[in-house]
Amino acid sequence: MKNASLIIFTFLLLFLSACEKKADADFSTDKTEYVAGETVKLTNTSKSGSSFVWIMPNGEDETTKNAEYQIPFNQGFDELSFNLTVKSKGRCIRDSKTISVNVIPSSWWIWTNQSISVSQTFVPHSVTAGSDVNNYWIYAAYARPYVTYYDLGIGFPPGSMPAAGNYTLQSSKTGLLPFTAFVNLSGGDIELPPSSFDFVTGIIQVEYVNGKLHLFFTDIYTNPTTFKLSADIYKP
Repeated sequence: MKNASLIIFTFLLLFLSACEKKADADFSTDKTEYVAGETVKLTNTSKSGSSFVWIMPNGEDETTKNAEYQIPFNQGFDELSFNLTVKSKGRCIRDSKTISVNVIPSSWWIWTNQSISVSQTFVPHSVTAGSDVNNYWIYAAYARPYVTYYDLGIGFPPGSMPAAGNYTLQSSKTGLLPFTAFVNLSGGDIELPPSSFDFVTGIIQVEYVNGKLHLFFTDIYTNPTTFKLSADIYKP
């Protein structure tokens, strides 16, 4: 009986010594909020771990020490969760941690040349707010390296941010009346209309979703009516 107890004790001692310390799972993300289409960078700061398994929001897993996850471009408002499971040496003691991040939709806008039936959709690299002497502006900018740039500007009456509601377009960017707006498109590509066309037909709708400014409109026609614009813009 004494020998049997000694054998069991020896076995347990060998088992525990093979496990090293208890794994301590820990990691961080580079941001807490992302725009759809961006990449989440996951940095592993775990202790006493010898193997790692990441579970991504799409259900797939990664076994690298650090990991990345590209959020789908068409992702709507959502909360995405990432899980890391860490195992110690011998894989007999493990720990896990989950972190969630917020996602807001990405922006896009499209112009169509009706006379030659050409259209192109742009995913803005940045959506920024700016103001001039007279009006409040939202700019959605897209740049093609070494070629050209495109800039979609939406002007509102003076104020820190446009109020929620529908805005009727007017031809002049100065002296905007309450609940009117002005759209301006510029670019260096020969296929685009000349800079600063007046968009005088249509309605722009402004909403606030989860505290984020959301502008959208469809079929805004130029004057002359050669081009039309549609857009869906979120300002983080």
